[in-house]
Amino acid sequence: MTHAQLAKIRQHAIAEMKKSVDPQHNIDHIHRVRKNALRIVKFFKLDKVIDRNLLSAICYLHDFAFTVHRPGLLTWFLEGRLVSKRLKRLSLFDLLGIPHEEKQIIVTAIIHHPHAFPLRRLNRHRDLYSQLLQDADTLDFYSVERLTTFNVSRQLFFFYRISSHFVGISFRLYKRNIHKYLNFPELAEHFLIHQSSI
Repeated sequence: MTHAQLAKIRQHAIAEMKKSVDPQHNIDHIHRVRKNALRIVKFFKLDKVIDRNLLSAICYLHDFAFTVHRPGLLTWFLEGRLVSKRLKRLSLFDLLGIPHEEKQIIVTAIIHHPHAFPLRRLNRHRDLYSQLLQDADTLDFYSVERLTTFNVSRQLFFFYRISSHFVGISFRLYKRNIHKYLNFPELAEHFLIHQSSI
């Protein structure tokens, strides 16, 4: 992917994510996921096998479902498919001349990125981009910033009000067993950002 194509995707993602009414899925989350993904690439010395621009584009686009759908159980279950449909409707790849192979990599990674935590639906048998996006997203799940926005989200959405009853148990499960929810379990001890207790 070219720098010019990535710049356009980044610009488009910033504009689109402003439509998200969910503080859990906003542009700040997108930037953190991208930062995590690039840190993982550096950690494993994958620069020669990964197109950093393509990986960045995947991170920028991965939560587009929340630009048109409110948080809820259905959105949570269908998130990957909803993003894929949204991207198809926007015709972004065609407008930017993204090659078919890259388009497939982007869509595959996005469709399969949810549900590592708590369902352990990992991408260990999928391509490297799918694994990197999923782990980068999972590592942000209980970041300090995400916990702060959760307090706002539960005031706004019934889905988060209900799930807030389980957040303490969920946080302890995540913190104790994060390696089980990662495609690359060794990231757990190196990448967990300082997280406050609940």
